[in-house]
Amino acid sequence: MVVKADVSRTQKAMRRNRLTWLIVVGAFGCALGALAVLHPTGRFFLALAGFPDVEEWLLRKSFNSATWKDPDSVAKEQIRIRMVDDLLVNHDLVGMQRSDVVALLGEPKQASYFKEYDLVYWLGDERTVVGIDSEWLCIKLTADGRVSSRVVLTD
Repeated sequence: MVVKADVSRTQKAMRRNRLTWLIVVGAFGCALGALAVLHPTGRFFLALAGFPDVEEWLLRKSFNSATWKDPDSVAKEQIRIRMVDDLLVNHDLVGMQRSDVVALLGEPKQASYFKEYDLVYWLGDERTVVGIDSEWLCIKLTADGRVSSRVVLTD
């Protein structure tokens, strides 16, 4: 009987320890999330903790054609990298005429990268913890000027 009571106490202590750790880890996660929203340094620590996708998700924006084409927003805020996912989900570029794509996204600047694509748009710094490369929206056209494929590539 004594042995059975000790096992029961041990199991209760283990459950209490697990619950305590669960609360501590949950509180830490909530604090990191709040810090990430409130301060850029928090986003850095989220990335270091292994959550770069959370940081990227927090920075996403809805696609807006005028903002996409605005040179100030593109250069200062790298706004395109934040809007490209929404663009690709909500605008089916495949099948569109070149003129329609240019009306939506603007005329792309000449890029020395990705010569096999017809339209290449610089999006911004790579979405990783240490973004040393750039991401690009690359679009291929058919012979009659329709979009046959689009892909986001890293240089």
